[in-house]
Amino acid sequence: MKCLAELEETQWWPPERIEQLQSERLRQLVEYAYDRVPYYRRLMDERGLRPHDIQSAADLPKLPILTKDIIRDNLEETCSEGPLRNRLVPGQTSESAGSPLPFYGSIDEQRCHGHRQTPLPHLEYQSCGRCRHYWRSSPAPTQSRSLASRSN
Repeated sequence: MKCLAELEETQWWPPERIEQLQSERLRQLVEYAYDRVPYYRRLMDERGLRPHDIQSAADLPKLPILTKDIIRDNLEETCSEGPLRNRLVPGQTSESAGSPLPFYGSIDEQRCHGHRQTPLPHLEYQSCGRCRHYWRSSPAPTQSRSLASRSN
């Protein structure tokens, strides 16, 4: 619910303030990746980069794009180090888009992998512990209806 409250607030922010928040979160993510993900630490060290060198989206070209081949070749090294690492379980994507891509996910993510229907018929979600991932499953309704009438 914290995430929903934040989204409801930030949707009205001016673009400059949203960009400032995005840059702050990007800096936190890069610092986390450098400190805890061997692949990114090695990659940045090889390029002479430190987390403070990535301040905004404009700095992202300093890092190469992460491809499926890179993930396949460096799977263990792309996992975050830390106390939760021993709770990761291996998985792989489906073969519908070519060869499957291996990955590690939490046990909680594995348990709730199935799709569920939401009260809004054009959205589906997947619930993983503290968060829900939403996506459009069909075209959005053309007429606005109340939630009660949508469930009938």
